[in-house]
Amino acid sequence: MRIIFYASDKPREQKLAKAFKVGAIRCGHRCKVLRSNAPIVASDLACVVGVKSKKRWFMLQKAGIPVIMFDKGYSRHKCDGCWEYWRVSYNSHNPTLATLGRIEYGGRRFSQLDFSINRWRKSGDHILLAGSSEKYHNFYGLPEPNTFAQGVVNELKKLTNRPITYRPKPSWRGALPITGATLMKGKIPLLNDLSDCHAVITHGSNTCFEAALLGIPSIVLGNGVVRSISSTELKDVENPCLGKRRRLFNALAYHQWTLKEFESGLAFKTMELWI
Repeated sequence: MRIIFYASDKPREQKLAKAFKVGAIRCGHRCKVLRSNAPIVASDLACVVGVKSKKRWFMLQKAGIPVIMFDKGYSRHKCDGCWEYWRVSYNSHNPTLATLGRIEYGGRRFSQLDFSINRWRKSGDHILLAGSSEKYHNFYGLPEPNTFAQGVVNELKKLTNRPITYRPKPSWRGALPITGATLMKGKIPLLNDLSDCHAVITHGSNTCFEAALLGIPSIVLGNGVVRSISSTELKDVENPCLGKRRRLFNALAYHQWTLKEFESGLAFKTMELWI
């Protein structure tokens, strides 16, 4: 298989691309790293990093080239200036049932991660609306984040009397107050906003992953990582779906890898099962 990894000049992306290349070659494939703005090269598989790669992503899709997208892992520890874990998704921004449900992954890898699963919470005080960045909204063709959030809050106010907290993506600086919701902006820990939370509403923020671990249900309006075990419509806000989580978490553990695991070929051997 011929693979092209399109990476920016950011040191963490170069480290990732180099580790992936070494692992792919160890698994018997050909792999070349090109700059993220290089012309599209014919290949059997392409790799890009993050939703900022929107233009390249769609160019590759149009060319009929399967794409692996990399982004920050679900385990958010940092290691040597880089994310310890990078998540991988095949032909999608987040893993989908196409790869999550294809294999019975088993629980060994998940049990090795620093996670625990709380029982589902049946009720709470407030609703948490977890926003995403402008780059994310551009990737999915959504309205500007503040406009999108206001629309969601307007609909929620018709369906629930619970207080609504709006938590924009912390790294996004363009957040504005939303009528009908309390704006939580700045370096407030996510756990504070999830405390006594009845449900999380999001299009695709990984806040829904953290919430599911804590036993807080989500309504996932887009391609959020826990969509398969969650409600997907705002009308369910008072009684959101409490799906079975263990199989999903076991699978997600095999959709995030360290640089050493990419370099060794271990990650690629799992990805070969999807391609």
